[in-house]
Amino acid sequence: MKRGVNVFFLMLSILFLSSTAEAANVFSANGFNCTSTPVKNGTLVDCDGQFPGVNGIFGGTGYELAHIEFSPDNKNRFYYMSDTGCLIMTAADNKSVAVDRSKNKNGFATFDDAMGWCYKGAQNVQATPQK
Repeated sequence: MKRGVNVFFLMLSILFLSSTAEAANVFSANGFNCTSTPVKNGTLVDCDGQFPGVNGIFGGTGYELAHIEFSPDNKNRFYYMSDTGCLIMTAADNKSVAVDRSKNKNGFATFDDAMGWCYKGAQNVQATPQK
């Protein structure tokens, strides 16, 4: 009987570890709360939160990640990424400020530069100098 119980717990542990080994990176940061739920062949990610200085709660759901974007006037843009925990705020001239999940903040000449900084680990990448 004891051997049967040990085998059961071993199989249960292997099942648990295999289901969590490839789980998506999901971060709650910068005013957003994100959760992940295992679904068949992946992870369902759900996030909601508030952009700085903007009224209302914004949310999004995605498969493996959730990116939430808001453009209040089609000039300025707010963007949150659950897979990095990074928040990017972009002005009408495309200059951007990114804040990583550790609250490190940097300015960038373009939105793409800010997004690259977020995906490369933020703390290990230098910001592009502003003109």
